[in-house]
Amino acid sequence: VEGAAAGREIRATLDTAEPVLVGRFDFAHALRVLGNLLENALKYAPPEAPIDFTVRREGDVLAFAVADRGPGVPEGERARIFAPFYRAPGATPDAGGAGLGLAIARGLAEAQGGSLTHAPREGGGSVFTLRLPAADLADAVPE
Repeated sequence: VEGAAAGREIRATLDTAEPVLVGRFDFAHALRVLGNLLENALKYAPPEAPIDFTVRREGDVLAFAVADRGPGVPEGERARIFAPFYRAPGATPDAGGAGLGLAIARGLAEAQGGSLTHAPREGGGSVFTLRLPAADLADAVPE
């Protein structure tokens, strides 16, 4: 997303409590989902606000979270944001897109045995979390 970031700050944090984070998922599809989430965060967050990207293991999944300081999603709209062609009332008209990104992203997550969720960010903004199946390194390396 370097081109879309146009010099904006994206802070990446990797949970080093686990020696190696390993997962069982389609790398290209996971990148497509994460690219969509990062582009959305860059689109809706103020230019001076950094985007936070974190990866950690949560039991049997890897959790990839993209957190922004944008306007967030009104409580009454949260159940609808993953529907195809949905655009929030009052969304910036020049934001671009057809309202398919989150619907496609959720479908790609679920096709890999994962999930894509939204939560309000403490202090304002949104956190979108992609959860995909984790694996143990011993299981991933043939003996």
